Amino acid sequence: MKYCLALADWVTEGRCNDCWGEGAGDCSWHRKCKEDNLRERQPVAELIYLASPYSHPDPAMRELRYKQACEVAALLMRDGHLVYSPIVHSHPLTAYGLPADWEYWRRLDEEMLRRCDALAVLRLPGWEQSVGVQAELALARELGLKIVPIIPGREEVCR
Repeated sequence: MKYCLALADWVTEGRCNDCWGEGAGDCSWHRKCKEDNLRERQPVAELIYLASPYSHPDPAMRELRYKQACEVAALLMRDGHLVYSPIVHSHPLTAYGLPADWEYWRRLDEEMLRRCDALAVLRLPGWEQSVGVQAELALARELGLKIVPIIPGREEVCR
């Protein structure tokens, strides 16, 4: 089996897995699947969602939380983990007029969490009161994801 980048689907012998029967692989949709778009199937790596508190009335506190999330995300990535951090992703975008509050980012964050295999919670001060972190924890439990605490200064918990 190979993965077709053009079709975004697994294919066998150059055919989409949904296209079997007479003329299999001959429809115009499946002709997009050329050999140069195929790659050998690779093992799927675990994707970790890094949750951390962010919202705060003081911009300096939001900046500090952003930097702490960056530090931990980089540490985990240096250890070979695939990491998505909503704070690392969204904080720089607030400089371009996007809001910093959970309600604005909720839809994206929940969709990203659904695509992850584990939730790591950076337990910075305020994590227990964070509406976003608590919502992420609830969704992770609902999805049956592995949940791992990360205590600042003791990041080895996730290694």
